[in-house]
This record gives sequence, structure tokens and C-alpha cells, in this order.
Amino acid sequence: MASEDDEAPRKDSMRRLAALFAISHVLLGLLCIIMGIVAIAFRCAYHNGGAPIWMGLLFLGTRVFGLLYAMKKTRCKTLSFMIMSIVSAVFSLLLFLFMLYALLQEDYFVHRTKDCRLLSATCVDIVRRNKIVDGVVMLLAAIEGIVAVLGSVVGCVDTCSCCQEQPEAKTTHVATEEGGQIEES
Repeated sequence: MASEDDEAPRKDSMRRLAALFAISHVLLGLLCIIMGIVAIAFRCAYHNGGAPIWMGLLFLGTRVFGLLYAMKKTRCKTLSFMIMSIVSAVFSLLLFLFMLYALLQEDYFVHRTKDCRLLSATCVDIVRRNKIVDGVVMLLAAIEGIVAVLGSVVGCVDTCSCCQEQPEAKTTHVATEEGGQIEES
């Protein structure tokens, strides 16, 4: 059976983990925003809507809930961080798939929008550069997805009673008048 003293270090470590995940969301969100701006400047395929920028803002929003949870834990803040982490994980998967599609369409997109006669060296370089940008955003989306899932796990472990040690049931023996014993829980 865990005592109150045993629970304190566990709760502190959960808060530290939440703070670490919140900082990770900040870094990944800022990198996504920067890469979204780079993708728009390079005219990468399907980046005129700024999907990496919007996803970066979502990741930064998740950070807010993570820091609130890390500063002072309440059930509401914990659940908010856990839910925002799950939302970030889902949108990270969508961003990853979108970027995969954009990566596969770069050749067509560049040759359709640029005057590339017989794959000139310039067009090949543009395609390579755009594929690198798409790949970096895909990598950021994958890392954000992993961080978001881990953040939701931390929130669940800290809130859910199924993840915590259950106190042992106490059994008492009561003697009866006939000389038998009855167990009570």
C-alpha cells in the first residue's frame, strides 16, 4: 500500500514530464510554423493554405494546457492537457499524410507551375529542395505525434485510477457465539 509520502515524488515526476512535453510542443510548433513559411516561400506543392503553420499553432495551444497542468495540477487541467494531446496526435497524423501526398506530388507540381523543359538542372534542384522541406515537416509531424501520445499517457496515468496502485483490502475476523469466525472486508 502506497503512503502519501510515496505519492508525492510520483506526482512531481508527472508534472516534470508534462512540462517537458509542453516545451517539446513549443519547439515542434515553432519549427512547424517556420517550415510552413519556408514551404510557402519556396512554393512547395499544396502549401498555399499553410497547413504546417496551422498545425504549429495547434501544437502551441497544446503547450498552454501542458504548462497549466505542470504549474498546478487539477483534474480539469489534467484532462484538458490529455485531450489536447490526443487532438494534437490526430492532427499530427493528418499533417503527416498530407505532407506525404505533397512530397509525392512535387515532381508534377513543379513541372506544371515552372517552365521546365526536359528536366533542366534548375527544376531538378527545385524538386529536391521542395521534397526536403516536405520531408522535414513530415518528420516534425511524426515527432509531434509521438510526443502528443506520450503526453496523453502521462495525463491518463496521473488521473486514471486503473493506472494507480489500489489499496489492499483489510480483512477482520470476528468471533461468533458458536465459536466460529466470520471474515469481514
